[in-house]
Amino acid sequence: MSRAARFRTDLLAAALAVAVLLCPWTARAQQAFPFDHLTVGDGLSQGVANCIFQDSRGFMWFGTQDGLNRFDGYDFMVYKNNPDDSLSISDNFILSVAEDSSGTLWVSTRNTPSILNRFDRVTETFARVPRDSVDLSGAPTGSAYPSYTDPAGVKWSGIGSRGGGLTRLDTRTGKVTSFTHDPADPGSLVDDRVYSVAGDRSGDVWVATRGGLDRFDETTGKFTHFLNKPDDPGSLSDNFVWPLLVDRDGTLWAGTYFGGLNKYDPHTEGFIRIRHDEANPRSLAGDRVLSLAQDMSGVIWVGVGDHGVDRFHPDLTNFAHYVHDPGNKRGLADNNILSMYVDRSGFVWIGTREGLNRWDRQKRRFSVWRHDPNDPKSLAGTQVQTMLEDRSGTLWFGTMSDGLDRYDRTAGTFEHHRNDPGNPNSIPDNRIYALCEDRQGDLRVGTYGGGLARLD
Repeated sequence: MSRAARFRTDLLAAALAVAVLLCPWTARAQQAFPFDHLTVGDGLSQGVANCIFQDSRGFMWFGTQDGLNRFDGYDFMVYKNNPDDSLSISDNFILSVAEDSSGTLWVSTRNTPSILNRFDRVTETFARVPRDSVDLSGAPTGSAYPSYTDPAGVKWSGIGSRGGGLTRLDTRTGKVTSFTHDPADPGSLVDDRVYSVAGDRSGDVWVATRGGLDRFDETTGKFTHFLNKPDDPGSLSDNFVWPLLVDRDGTLWAGTYFGGLNKYDPHTEGFIRIRHDEANPRSLAGDRVLSLAQDMSGVIWVGVGDHGVDRFHPDLTNFAHYVHDPGNKRGLADNNILSMYVDRSGFVWIGTREGLNRWDRQKRRFSVWRHDPNDPKSLAGTQVQTMLEDRSGTLWFGTMSDGLDRYDRTAGTFEHHRNDPGNPNSIPDNRIYALCEDRQGDLRVGTYGGGLARLD
């Protein structure tokens, strides 16, 4: 940078926080998802989550057998029926939550099937509306009902434990087709008790039944059966399949009543099993999975029997470990990681106590920068604890006690900005704790003892 850097200092009354961007490196060969558990002890009104839904404002809603629960990421708000209050929810056994195009929430219950509860977000009360007067076609829904509408507008549905098989309604023509189990036809529905229906990106329709998981072939009109095979650990964990979820990456997840959660592998047409493990407190809370949903951030929520709700991220499985090797000059600089940052090119920058690393995900290798007292254009200090790429693409590195560095990508060198007691326009302190860019494009620098500085 040819021009002199001029810093202006604003005194801060509050301490500055440093945000660290985490970037997981995952190994896919074996998957053991770490689960977080939300239970009655955390404020959930009851342990059985019949349905799970995230609304457009980001709130998670859990319909239990004893009340409707709203979770804001920290606390639960519980809505229950009060016989003396006509503005309370009509029943505590919640079956579904839907949101229409205006953002209004509608709740259905088991014991008041002829009405829907319309939620008023301002007063936090419910109005009871005849179900026939409400059209929720196409509305995002978290439901215990086994139904799915495909992209062509065809509605698939079942009625659970009462049997009756699978129904296909073409809403354009009004044609209804029924599919039931026929012992004489191996390509018929595996079981008439249908608990969930879902569609994948390939256009296939998946059907969860009491007797296994089926995939429907629209061309042949036949079902392919996926069943538990006791001698095959890659088969479905249990034949009593309940909820299905196709996540935003197109992966199919199947929850079972006795065998936990299954992740479908389309390449092998087998399953990865996720089960409860008594020895692992971060495993699935139980093996009876009743509901599944994915939120906007990619987290998958699991209603686990009477154990409440679990959540996990499908990208967080087993971790590949990278450690410092003194014999590898191109490896991780140190095992003490102070900061991480992903730039626009996808490189991962890692600040340690002994230098700076850049991880190339494509080539799967590290580059290393260290302080060299004989090179004035080397890294200012060994301990890099905050980083930022500004809108022009320039990378900035804040050190623990050696000031601020600007990195020249072309030359591979660093330009230093340090405190000069004789220059009131220099950076006010060499201990850099936070960096950000404001709306005007100015760099803001948070220091340990000199307050907040702005680079002109």
